[in-house]
Amino acid sequence: MMPILLPVEAVFTEIHQAINAHPSVILQAPPGAGKSTWLPLALLAQGKWHGKLILLEPRRVAARNIAHYLSQQLDEKIGQTIGLRMRGETRVSSQTKLEVVTEGVLTRILQSDPELSDYHLVLFDEFHERSLQSDLAFVLAKQVQAALRDDLKLLIMSATLDLASLNRTLPDAPVIKSEGRNFPIEVFYRPYKTNNNDWFGFENHIIKVIKESLVNSGDILVFLAGSGEINRLEKQLKQTELNKFAIHTLHGQLSLKQQQQALQADQQGKRKIVLATNIAETSLTIENVSIVIDTGLHKKVKYDNVSEFSQLITEQISQDSAVQRMGRAGRTHAGICYRLWPEESQSRLRKHYPAEIEQADLSQLCFEVYLWGETNVLDLDWPTPPSDNQIRLANEKLARLKLIDLSPSQQKITELGLQLQAKGADLIAGIILNVKPDLALAHLFAAWLQENRQVNTWQLNQSLVELCKSNNPIKQAAEKSLQREISAASIEQQFDDLYQVIVPLFIHRVAKKLGNQNDKVSYLMACGSAVDLYAADSLNPPEWILVIDASMSNKSPNATIRSAFELDWQMLEAIIQPYLQKRTQVDYQANQLSFYQQTSLLKLPLNKVKLSQAPSQQEKTQAWLALINKQGIELFNHADAIKLFIYRWNLAAEVNSDFASISFSYLIETAETWLSLYLADINSVKQLANLDIAALWLQQKDYALQQTLASLLPTKYEMPDGRVVKIDYSHESGPKLSCFMQSFYGLTEHPSIANGRVKLTCELLSPAKRPIQTTQDLINFWSGSYDIVKKEMKGRYPKHYWPDDPLVAEAGTKTKRQRSQTNDN
Repeated sequence: MMPILLPVEAVFTEIHQAINAHPSVILQAPPGAGKSTWLPLALLAQGKWHGKLILLEPRRVAARNIAHYLSQQLDEKIGQTIGLRMRGETRVSSQTKLEVVTEGVLTRILQSDPELSDYHLVLFDEFHERSLQSDLAFVLAKQVQAALRDDLKLLIMSATLDLASLNRTLPDAPVIKSEGRNFPIEVFYRPYKTNNNDWFGFENHIIKVIKESLVNSGDILVFLAGSGEINRLEKQLKQTELNKFAIHTLHGQLSLKQQQQALQADQQGKRKIVLATNIAETSLTIENVSIVIDTGLHKKVKYDNVSEFSQLITEQISQDSAVQRMGRAGRTHAGICYRLWPEESQSRLRKHYPAEIEQADLSQLCFEVYLWGETNVLDLDWPTPPSDNQIRLANEKLARLKLIDLSPSQQKITELGLQLQAKGADLIAGIILNVKPDLALAHLFAAWLQENRQVNTWQLNQSLVELCKSNNPIKQAAEKSLQREISAASIEQQFDDLYQVIVPLFIHRVAKKLGNQNDKVSYLMACGSAVDLYAADSLNPPEWILVIDASMSNKSPNATIRSAFELDWQMLEAIIQPYLQKRTQVDYQANQLSFYQQTSLLKLPLNKVKLSQAPSQQEKTQAWLALINKQGIELFNHADAIKLFIYRWNLAAEVNSDFASISFSYLIETAETWLSLYLADINSVKQLANLDIAALWLQQKDYALQQTLASLLPTKYEMPDGRVVKIDYSHESGPKLSCFMQSFYGLTEHPSIANGRVKLTCELLSPAKRPIQTTQDLINFWSGSYDIVKKEMKGRYPKHYWPDDPLVAEAGTKTKRQRSQTNDN
């Protein structure tokens, strides 16, 4: 028997038996255990499979390198026993028995063959990353297993797992744990004591720690947030004495050869410094590393629902991620980890990253679910279900792209949507290629959209032409899709044809120049968001552009344009006609009302014409709605009452599922459906301001719901002495009751609402109406600090009644003399 070299070998028999006995198995194994590099080959060799094995990798870099490594172990090339499928790259043959695939590819396989008839075992690697496509492939494969293929096996593998979410969807799956190599790792904290936004200073700090670590043996792995930080640090290192070491970078934009150079020992025997993103946390094995320097940062995708930009922002890593990074130093022997944050901050890092499905754009996911045949996304058994709001936004986007028809009960795939299914591209790229299949520029732009979107200038017109002048992956992908060569000369005359397709697809990002400000030019997009173009990037900024990419930052309210097309107004005007909206608006200045017709492209005003005659009731209604939307809640005299109502309604949503939370913006966005009835007869701003819109909105709700609200969360509370006191629902610590302390006498339970589920915050007042105590535990106050308050009150207000036992005392604000007279009578 061969000696056990990798930790997963120790539990292989248990894994193999569990797979034979159960439909699904969960394997928890830390980095270095061999779950990606040893286990697939062992299963292939030991199992009697009546189909292929498929290994799902969430990252393209990991998929390519793992396929390469597994093939090397068999002394073969990729495409023989070990196959590889990624977007734009398929290397399989009739010999292939194990396919390494990326997430989108597995979804395509499922959509084209819902029985997964060629496969017997699906391995989900690094499932803890909880990427969108990984979750989707998992729930679809699980449904196939339950409905069509009871012999299909699923193996969910990860370094760390949120077992609570998996137990909800796989309650009967056995959990097998493999221990990692237990080589000791010494951890040192080297925090950068200045602001981490000072990259130059932080960069010098990293170099200082690298130099400190050199007293230890072994190669050095430095974790950085992204490729930009990596490239800048690489340049800086090569200008120091550290340039004698072999300096490598490792991120997703590199070629396989460059990645392999970073992963393997230096051929000249030099000591290595590898600068990597979080792709080096799992799956990939970097030889000879015994020192890890962790900046504690990574890039996270942030999606903006208004502009629909998906941007990478830098944030702190999780505790799980910190442990995995540290583990890279102890794969083969004892190691050292330097963490560039304070030791006391370690316990404050979040435990796990949230699943991508909780915060991402779900339009592609929803589209795949509808193609699968489901009409409700939530009918699938998700480890973490998406929110109703995310699904609503995704459906609205799909409807705008004409991929689905929305109906009250379900979503129906359109003919265009069905045509996209066969192409397997992302939504926008697929539509472009479907509409312009013979246009070379369409294939080039579609390839650019699906790759890394790197540009040398913000002007995409120029960037796409330049791409055609050299041999690069984007051009190669476009030519493969088009099935002919593409030249710069062939595409220069095709931009107007491309605009006919992409302007409607990106209609919300058509932008008009607002003006210059210091070193930048601002544009307003049709979605209502502003973006900036820095003057250094354009000496003569165009009036109209179509923004494709923009980067968001916490330092600026506006995103910065990264890539856009210059547009000619004459051409643009013809394209946008179906999207123009004409609405009547009102201007209110110096007590004078003026009505105008405003033409807009979504939320981008184009021109404004004063009406020459009195507006109709419908036009007046539109004008009042526009004024409300512009001026907001402060327009109304009952603004405070509206705010209180919203607080109250949202509290009801927390305690009763019949209610859904609202906001003032929601009331206004939906005002056309419920407020129009009351606006037709409004003839002045004064009349409008007097409307109690909260009361009007509530009146249109079901009567039973109104009664439930009144019963659960009354607006007033009757005190033991008969006083009726308003409940303040806006208080930061919850609904508040403010009244004289004497009015609370005799209460043996703390005041509450919502059938006892919500305690009122009680503010107890002195006879002079000054707060003397605030509590959410009145009974504890009576038996505790009340004695201290009583003594103070007796000194200040000796004529008033301050009983020794308020639990049994009669409530009321009468003085001692008045109480005595009452008793005498």
